[in-house]
Amino acid sequence: LAMLVTQTQLSLMAIIAILMLIGIVKKNAILMVDFALVGERERGLSPPEAIREAALVRFRPITMTTLVALGAALPLAIGFGIGAEMRQPLGIAIVGGLLVSQLLTLLSTPAIYLFDHDRLARHAQGLMPNRLKWWAIGSVALGTVQVLGGLAVAVIPKLGEKVGGKGPVVGIAMMLLGAVLLTFAIRLLRKKRRARFVLFGVFALVLGLPALGQLAAMAAAPAGAPGGSAVGPVLMLGLLGMFGWATFSARTRAYFGEPAQGRLARWFARRGRPGLPHRTA
Repeated sequence: LAMLVTQTQLSLMAIIAILMLIGIVKKNAILMVDFALVGERERGLSPPEAIREAALVRFRPITMTTLVALGAALPLAIGFGIGAEMRQPLGIAIVGGLLVSQLLTLLSTPAIYLFDHDRLARHAQGLMPNRLKWWAIGSVALGTVQVLGGLAVAVIPKLGEKVGGKGPVVGIAMMLLGAVLLTFAIRLLRKKRRARFVLFGVFALVLGLPALGQLAAMAAAPAGAPGGSAVGPVLMLGLLGMFGWATFSARTRAYFGEPAQGRLARWFARRGRPGLPHRTA
């Protein structure tokens, strides 16, 4: 962010500063989390009380470390003397990163700490994993939009003209896709374990196949030919990967009462193959 504000290029020195900042931020988070865990284990504090006390107690050493590093990097960021143009990106990245990380450490670390405790509590109570719940809720919202959009395309002539005059066909296809998403997302919220596989299959067809087709077309394009950006297909595949994680993860299988091992691992275990230890739920 500091380099964008100062219009500084990302050089080797700036990358070194970023790596150093990662270590400082991790150290600050470890100080807070370690203090909070000790308070929970030895004094019986609740997670909100423990992380709040950790933020208050560790605020001074974290701030002192940040100010010392800022003071050391400030002459580099000002940039004067011989070779200043090489050292200046290092100082700018350190100063801007420390200012931002000081705020993020004191705000984001308690939030992530409490989120993790909430996730573990939901797991202990046998509740639906958050990733699965939000995926199902998002599918319900997307299915509703698909049904309403398909109905509008099929009924309104002007919208039908924008899709090549095939408004009824496109509208019916959109409504069918929305109905499938709605049906199986609601079944998933009702703890129907097979519904998640159908939902993942729908998203694999809608997201995976077009993304792979675009990447294949870009790879097969001749040299020098204008090609599209790979950012869109990569993001689509990343989103599909997140859906796959929500579908096939061990936490999801435990929620539905399925074995912790997958079918392939159980197949190898039944045949006594070495090197594949049996995992229990």
